[in-house]
Amino acid sequence: MQAIRPLKSSDIEAVVKLWWETWNETFPEIKHPHPYLRGKLVFKMILL
Repeated sequence: MQAIRPLKSSDIEAVVKLWWETWNETFPEIKHPHPYLRGKLVFKMILL
């Protein structure tokens, strides 16, 4: 059995990097509408 712990502010960099890289690998022909740093800011505002 595995447990999922709550997100910590120290996780943000890894979460945003995973999201960004997953998007770009999944949709290489589509430029993401938000730059990486904006995504990081949005994740912080929404998730923390």
